[in-house]
Amino acid sequence: MTDFPAAPSRGLFRTRCALGAAWVATVIFLVLNRGSRDLPGRWWQGEKMKLEVLVPGCWWWAALAVSVMLAGLFLTSHWWAKTWQAVRPAELPRMPRWFVISLAGVMLAGAALRAPRLGLSLYNDEAHTFRAHLAGEIPKASLGDPTKFRALSWWSTLFENRVGNNSLPFALLSRTSYDAWRGLSGAPAGRVNETALRLPVFLCGVLSIGALALLGRRLAGPGAGLAAGVLAALHPWHMRYSVEARSYGVLMLALPLIFLMLDRALRSGRWRDWTGFGVVMGLSVAVWLGTAHMMIALYGMLLLLALSPALKGRRLDLLLPAAVAGSLALGLYLLINLPLHLQLSKVLQDPLFFKSPRPFPLTWFQDVGSFLALGIPGLPVDPGNTPQSDFSTLFSNSGLWGGVLGAALVLLLMGLAAGAWKFVRAGGLGMVLTGAFAGAALLTWAYCTAKGVVFLKWYAIFLLPGLLVVIGTGWHALLGGGRRKAWGWIPVLTLLILAWTPGLRDYLGTGRENLRGAVETARRTSYPDSLTNPNNTLYAITWSESPIYDPTAITLKNAAGLEELAVRAEREKRDLFVAHGHRSQARDTAGDVLGILENPARFRLAAILPGLDEPSFTHYVYQLIPTTPPAPAPAPGPAPPPP
Repeated sequence: MTDFPAAPSRGLFRTRCALGAAWVATVIFLVLNRGSRDLPGRWWQGEKMKLEVLVPGCWWWAALAVSVMLAGLFLTSHWWAKTWQAVRPAELPRMPRWFVISLAGVMLAGAALRAPRLGLSLYNDEAHTFRAHLAGEIPKASLGDPTKFRALSWWSTLFENRVGNNSLPFALLSRTSYDAWRGLSGAPAGRVNETALRLPVFLCGVLSIGALALLGRRLAGPGAGLAAGVLAALHPWHMRYSVEARSYGVLMLALPLIFLMLDRALRSGRWRDWTGFGVVMGLSVAVWLGTAHMMIALYGMLLLLALSPALKGRRLDLLLPAAVAGSLALGLYLLINLPLHLQLSKVLQDPLFFKSPRPFPLTWFQDVGSFLALGIPGLPVDPGNTPQSDFSTLFSNSGLWGGVLGAALVLLLMGLAAGAWKFVRAGGLGMVLTGAFAGAALLTWAYCTAKGVVFLKWYAIFLLPGLLVVIGTGWHALLGGGRRKAWGWIPVLTLLILAWTPGLRDYLGTGRENLRGAVETARRTSYPDSLTNPNNTLYAITWSESPIYDPTAITLKNAAGLEELAVRAEREKRDLFVAHGHRSQARDTAGDVLGILENPARFRLAAILPGLDEPSFTHYVYQLIPTTPPAPAPAPGPAPPPP
């Protein structure tokens, strides 16, 4: 057996023709668009230009890099364009009927558990995404005038990344869904429909349950696969981030798909499977750049696998196809995402943007560990205002819950240890998956520590799919076979469900930030129905994204503006409501406004709308105490005479 099996000349000829044609097309593009090559450099130096101008310049450089890769692949095709032997030549047995039926039921249950979150209010990041990437906004000079709404172009949806948080695959899916809803409903530009915005992520989240089950089946059999699917369906953090108008749900589907495609490639050795592996990798990094750490760790594990004694004499059967797939992934990422990557790189040059000398304090690990295990933070978020449970409070103040949570942590750690041990001992794809997720965590920590880059706690959600597969496999192994395994899952799942109940309860009916609730407190309804102003009120905000639900909201710039508005409310005999979130930032930059709002002789606290994760997501709504009674809302007109 040799590393270089004989290759059919026809296959090599076809491969070279395809590479040559792609290279020629790339060179033609470079020649025809050579005038745009200096545009990214000029933009980097501070020249203002539209996305329609900047993006083709980025494509020029992406095409240049791809042309170099294509040339390299063409020149080396004699070595790699062959029919390689399968690294793990094994046919996967057909899925048993019980597994298919059970998995369908688990996915339906997961969908039912997540559906109530579809209609919850958007929170600040989702609101920014709605304005900057999906729908549009009212220019600052025209705030309060909904007729000045400026719809976004598709250039902005796909490529605008001024603050570094756009995800092209997510934006494409979410805007397509939103535009389809608007086309069918005839809704005005700027109207929010949370379900339409979140539906693609919701579907990806439900599909990720099935993908994790299929991956577990590939690695350790249908029982382990179903266990991974059940854990994913019920885990509070998975449930929550499966239904947010952000890219997390798409990422949780993309990650298991990477390993499913890799498994197909290792089993078959076919180029179409290796190509699929490369495409999914490239798209996954485009969904979230942090996935690059996962890919680096994954290729390190593939190298380790290739050096194992089991692959002696067949190492190139793994390394060369994997290298070609990696080249395809890199080229695809550059062609898709270089314009967004360039903007992210520039914003990270700001020494104040997402920077900290200690990006991982001890509290970070306490919260993230609890999120990954139980779906709730480890420490209290905003005592007195938040509906969100936390591990330390439940563990210390409640004997019952403390025992349940402690026992659940032991179960999860036992499953994690048993699953990791099983995968490492068995080698193969299980070892690669375990090392890839562990390595990704270490690389992320090392990079952010070295660069002083803040890594938000919820970004750690990318570790959850791997953890669920390993834990499900571990408990499947610990429980043994036969009836003992089936009956043994009952107490394990019962205890885990009890431990996850606080998180599930918190997330089923509570969003991260209740922007819509702030508007409805004042207006009774949101845009466009709020234009009729059924409560005849004035509504103003500071440090709040709630105007996406009421474009007529007045943005307060200083205390003088609030005083003028109060005089107007008294003159017109109308109620005045003022809302704000992000209390610490508001106190730092608009302390004079908050001083007036918190004066009990002037305003009363009409509502506190709790949020999740941070005190800044709690919204406060104040109502002016009038010196004269406000005018009543206009009564409906007389009924028309009967015919």
